[in-house]
Amino acid sequence: MDAESPFTKDQRATLHSLAEMFSDKDARDELRRLVHEGTTLREIILAYKTNKRVVSTLKTLGGLIVLAGGTVAALKGLNLWPK
Repeated sequence: MDAESPFTKDQRATLHSLAEMFSDKDARDELRRLVHEGTTLREIILAYKTNKRVVSTLKTLGGLIVLAGGTVAALKGLNLWPK
């Protein structure tokens, strides 16, 4: 551990892995800001996982809405949709 770094070698490796997950500079800067403010690695990882779950749920719901819309359009096209 460096004298001026509050992180262990493993924690630093985890931070570098997290930084690689963020492709754009703004996201990496946000991660750097959070670390400097004292946010723990556990909090950062939990937030990342929660964000991934929310995005996944929203994509699933969007897919279901598109599927429902396609089904209604197909039924209307076959004149099977009630008027």
